[in-house]
Amino acid sequence: NMIFDTKNKASILLMDNEGTKNSFTYKLDFDAMVDESIEESDSSMEESDVVVKKTGNTKSILGYECDEYSVKTEDGAGTYWITDKLIEGTNSFWSSNSPFSSSKMQEKYADHFANMPKGNFMEMDFKSTDGSEVQIKVIDIQPSATQTFQMRYYPNMMQAMKQQ
Repeated sequence: NMIFDTKNKASILLMDNEGTKNSFTYKLDFDAMVDESIEESDSSMEESDVVVKKTGNTKSILGYECDEYSVKTEDGAGTYWITDKLIEGTNSFWSSNSPFSSSKMQEKYADHFANMPKGNFMEMDFKSTDGSEVQIKVIDIQPSATQTFQMRYYPNMMQAMKQQ
């Protein structure tokens, strides 16, 4: 599980590997990261880098109506199934709805964001130019479920390394 704490500018990664639980926490100043990336690259989001096209195909996934998108990058091509609207209580991390997308970034890349899906990612099948393939499928959504993590069961990896 990954927790993005935008209010405190931090990210917490909770790992459970064969019964061993650990956590890794690090500071993330999302606004500074976005501003820095905008300043460093004038062409990072050129249209030739990523081509996203709505295919017109639709299907229901876990009760949510989804649209199919074909995606082509210099690294490969794939299909993505995206809900036609945001699922209540969630954010889309890849469109203008993303908490990582500052108003400055949205303004600079308005054309790019105008063509991006606004909903939630549900399925992906991506074939890389190196021959590898990635398939991801959301298998359960519980938007109103409360989830609690007891941090005492996830010792911080960095603190554990310092104690050794």
